[in-house]
Amino acid sequence: MKKQTPVHTALLAAICAVPMSLHAQTVAAPEAPPAPVQRENIDPTFQARALAGIEHDSNIFRSQMKRSDEIAMVGLGLKFDKRIGLQRFLADAEVNRYQHRDLSDLSYNTLNYTAAWNWSVTPRFRGVARADRRQYRELPDTAEGFGQVGVRTDRVELVEGLYELDGNWRALAGVTRTSSESDNLLSYDANPTVRSVSVGAAYEAGTGSSITARLRRGDGEYKAFTQSDFRDDELEVAVKWQFSPRTSLDSRVGYLRRSHDQTPVRDFSGFIGGATLDYELTGKTRIQGGISRDLASYYLATGGYVESTRFFIAPVWKPTAQTALRWRVQHERREFKDIAGGAADQGRNDTINWAQVGFEWEPRRPVLLSATLRNERRKSTVALFNYRATVVGVAAKVTF
Repeated sequence: MKKQTPVHTALLAAICAVPMSLHAQTVAAPEAPPAPVQRENIDPTFQARALAGIEHDSNIFRSQMKRSDEIAMVGLGLKFDKRIGLQRFLADAEVNRYQHRDLSDLSYNTLNYTAAWNWSVTPRFRGVARADRRQYRELPDTAEGFGQVGVRTDRVELVEGLYELDGNWRALAGVTRTSSESDNLLSYDANPTVRSVSVGAAYEAGTGSSITARLRRGDGEYKAFTQSDFRDDELEVAVKWQFSPRTSLDSRVGYLRRSHDQTPVRDFSGFIGGATLDYELTGKTRIQGGISRDLASYYLATGGYVESTRFFIAPVWKPTAQTALRWRVQHERREFKDIAGGAADQGRNDTINWAQVGFEWEPRRPVLLSATLRNERRKSTVALFNYRATVVGVAAKVTF
């Protein structure tokens, strides 16, 4: 559950909203041992990529006083993917530089990576050790932080093991550390770090469908203020269902309770989760749609939390093997609940709508060119946060 970033300038494929926070991160199930494959179908062990692009943003600060700018991006990435017996090792890292033309003091760098070891002691006893880091630009969505710019770093480190019981049943256990930290402490989620343990059970059908239940207990603290220790208790059920070769559902629903021994006014609880339906209409057309619900703390120690509900639909049409046209329409509602009297965000509700269309062209195998057009609009009960923005970008990626 990461915070959505209204000014994130990812230029190549900004078709997905960034989640709000990480305190209820879903653990990826360990993969099954590999089936034999033909040698010619195996991707190269190493892949490198170079990226470059530029975009025009009509409203950099997402405010009613519009200020536009152009942002150039260059990046380098490296991917390693190797199987050794029952073990699989994966590493994917990318460094990017975002340079503003006029507002040069807003320029920034990012380092994003994924590293994973899908380990197997035996085919029945296996698991995953994984580390993820995501960096992006954000504008704090609090009245006190309005107009200020920060860079957020979201991290997840986890180890989970799975043991195959008789038949289709599995037992799971794991440990996880999540953190979501901005260099601007006025971000509304108060920059939480959570260390948790989990146990669970899963049923896997021969069709690839599965149902997994996990019970998680976490201990955490916020960076934004002292006396910030808290405890998370969460029960989650995840369902992956393959209705047909063309239709699948990936969903999870959980109940999260966060309690604070020293500041009980900050306690909150409720349902969280989401579902994504993927439907391949034809060989050239695919449609995704989904819903999610997130909870996040409010940054003031006086209490409160933020509830977000998001809906989206994202069709993709590939008229040829070298081209793709992508759309995404999203509606999000944020409610600032139980905010203490006197805080500027008390009783605040936001509605955020955005739509994006993107075109991709692969003139030859290692080169991918793309263009995007995105429109954003927010309407808030706190008029300060109303805005409109249009973002136009072009980019290129070369893989070798």
